[in-house]
Amino acid sequence: MGEVFIGDYTISEKLAESLRTLLEKGIDWERKPTMFPGVSIVRATSFEKSLTRLVFEINPVNESGKHHRKREFIISNPRELKEFRELLHGEKLD
Repeated sequence: MGEVFIGDYTISEKLAESLRTLLEKGIDWERKPTMFPGVSIVRATSFEKSLTRLVFEINPVNESGKHHRKREFIISNPRELKEFRELLHGEKLD
C-alpha cells in the first residue's frame, strides 16, 4: 500500500480513502474518532463562501472517556494548528 502527500504530511492510502469518503459522502457535522482520545475529525458543512471541509475537533476527555467541556476547539487549517500550539506553549501560561 502506498502513501499520499497532503502538504507537508504523508498518510497511508487507506487513511486518505477513508477521509475522502467522509468528505464526499458523510453527513454534515459527522464525527470520526481518531487514535487520540479527545480528538475527532469532523465534516464541517459549507458556510457562505467556504466549502465543505474536514476539521479537527479537540475536546479533552477524563479518565472515564467523557468530555470535560461542553464546547470543543475546532482547528481547520495548519496555520490555526500552529497558532494553537504557540498559544499553549506560551510562557505566560506557566
